[in-house]
Amino acid sequence: MVLDPTHIQFISNHINDINTSVLQCTHKYEAERTDELLQRLKNIKVNNSTMVHPLDNNILYKADRAKIAKIDDLFKITYAIDSGTINPVTYTNGTVFDICHGAMTCTPIDHNIERYRTVNSIIYISDDQLNITSDMDWNMYDDGFARSSSLVISHNNLKSRIQETIHDLIMTFTESEHILWMKDKIENNSILFIDGSVYPKRTLYSVAAEDNFLPNMLKYDPTTERILQNYIDIANHGMDNNIPLLGIVKNPIDSQIMRSDTMKDFNIWKDDTQLFKYILNSCKDDEIQKTGMTYTCWFWQPNRMYGTFVNKSSPLAGENMQNVKYPEEFYDPVFFMIYIPRTHTIFKIESLYGFIKQPDTRKQITQKILREVALNGSIPQTLVNADHLAKINQYETSKLKDVVDKSVQMYDYNAHRWPEITNGEI
Repeated sequence: MVLDPTHIQFISNHINDINTSVLQCTHKYEAERTDELLQRLKNIKVNNSTMVHPLDNNILYKADRAKIAKIDDLFKITYAIDSGTINPVTYTNGTVFDICHGAMTCTPIDHNIERYRTVNSIIYISDDQLNITSDMDWNMYDDGFARSSSLVISHNNLKSRIQETIHDLIMTFTESEHILWMKDKIENNSILFIDGSVYPKRTLYSVAAEDNFLPNMLKYDPTTERILQNYIDIANHGMDNNIPLLGIVKNPIDSQIMRSDTMKDFNIWKDDTQLFKYILNSCKDDEIQKTGMTYTCWFWQPNRMYGTFVNKSSPLAGENMQNVKYPEEFYDPVFFMIYIPRTHTIFKIESLYGFIKQPDTRKQITQKILREVALNGSIPQTLVNADHLAKINQYETSKLKDVVDKSVQMYDYNAHRWPEITNGEI
């Protein structure tokens, strides 16, 4: 059954009426709201604790993409790390496992760097009778260019959101371990992109949230502690050798600013991305709207909301972190937002305060990111290459999952309604 032309025309007219009304209201209040929002963004607080504040006097900027693309690249090599999984598989006895494959690439290309791979598995054990243990020692293969390990998470340490947590743990473990394995092969004075946030936010929540808000003991699991320590070690190596670490968030969904006390009487938007898109789209320069981009200054985020309370936004929120070589604020996350009006695309660029604290360095890193986005019209090409390198595609995932005994594997109805594409055929 399909809609006939009469209904299509009616619905189209109805949508047009709604769109016209929304645009009229938006334009009417846009300037007034933007001015007030910019004032509020100067100091975002929760319970008198500063959550977010800008690092520059000006908050909004605009740039011509053609001019930015011509700026010289001050970083001689650009590296990018990404990982791919088969997505969690659940057995009928409650056991869940996932497998992750991590890889790194760079521009100019280095095939030797690309050959190194890290492959890890993670198993959530739902039954104490299952005799499966972690093997966090590395097993080498492919003539030493690849390695693997296996993690086990007990049901005693994880009680809810099992599939999502398992998936997140294995990805952040694999990526952080692969970076540390490759760190001596990354040249100094280069730059490293991560696909996603600069820190593992879900893991941070598990260690920073108070017990009465957390339905598990994941904060005490060795895997969790190792992941957070990895990011401390990665930050140290980057600051020791002038290798800035940047997270490129393609679909930012944070709501830290909108949930703050500063914004509680300005609750028009449900998340921070909507807020920033509103502000960044307020530029009236026709050329920028057609071919340019707008962006914010860098914001420093020393604290973060976890549930209903505030804690550090870095891995230092965890217990027993070792090798903290720099002042604590150097490990704080920082970010800025980029908006491309022509495609209505918004990105969040994350880094650490230790990398951008000096204005000159901050300018260089900002120009590097803007240049990459201008050249590609989207996320940096090196990161796109890393995604292609690390991704386990649908055909490969299907073949790997075929190894699992179907009699003990859980299926859902949609798996049958929408089978995966194999060999290019449906």
